[in-house]
Formats: sequence, structure tokens, C-alpha cells
Amino acid sequence: MDMEEFAAYQAWANSITLEVLRDAHHAEANSTFAHMLAANLVWGNRLAGKTPDCTVRPSWDLNTCEEMITRITALYQNLPGKLSNETVVEYTTSTGSTYSSSVAQIMKQLWVHNAYHRGEIAGYIRNSGGTVPDTDYIIFARTVR
Repeated sequence: MDMEEFAAYQAWANSITLEVLRDAHHAEANSTFAHMLAANLVWGNRLAGKTPDCTVRPSWDLNTCEEMITRITALYQNLPGKLSNETVVEYTTSTGSTYSSSVAQIMKQLWVHNAYHRGEIAGYIRNSGGTVPDTDYIIFARTVR
């Protein structure tokens, strides 16, 4: 999957998740969603060669999350062409440790991290009696792409 497709899929899945969260009124699910978005923003800034401008555990409300979805989508859509899967990115974590990872490794981390937290959010929603959205990639590929 290329960066543009990743950005399009994430924007689609995040928008669906946001709408469900607006109806659910579930603080823990909202917090998990904000964390997931913040991690995408942090990694996107690292890929762009910028210092991340947020923490990975922000206290964003859903309106801010909506703004972040737009910002994250634009960030990732503007990365293609600048990076290949083999490009190595050096970065410093929030705890001050310095590492280097390939773009391919970072994208796999984002993919798995997002899927994990969307599943966690689905569990919160289901356990509180809500309807869980289907944000699987294959649904995106069949209906949107």
C-alpha cells in the first residue's frame, strides 16, 4: 500500500469512527481515538522531518479530533515522492531515546497501531450497547477505491 492509499483509507476509517463516537458518548473510547490520531500525527511529522508538535496522549475533544483527521490526511498526502519504503528516518521518542527506522517499518507500525486501537474502540462501543462500524480495509477497497 502506498502513502496516498494509506492516507485515503485512514481518512475514511477515521471519519466513520468519529461519527460513531459522536453518538456513543464514551469517554474512554474518545480518549483512545485521540491517542490513535496523535500517534499518526507524531509519526507523520517524523516522516516529514519535523519535530512532533503534540503528545501521544492528548486530551482532545471530538471536534479537535475531526480537525486532526483533516490535518493528518493532508500531512500523509503530501509525503509521497519524498520517501521510499527503504528511506531511513531518524527520530527521538517522547522519552528522549533516539532511533532510526525505515519508512516501511513506520508504515507497518501505523497500520497495526491503528487497527489495534480501532478494535479497542469497537469493544468499548459494543460493550456499551452501541453499533460497531466496519472499518476493515477490504470494505474501503471494495466501496471507496
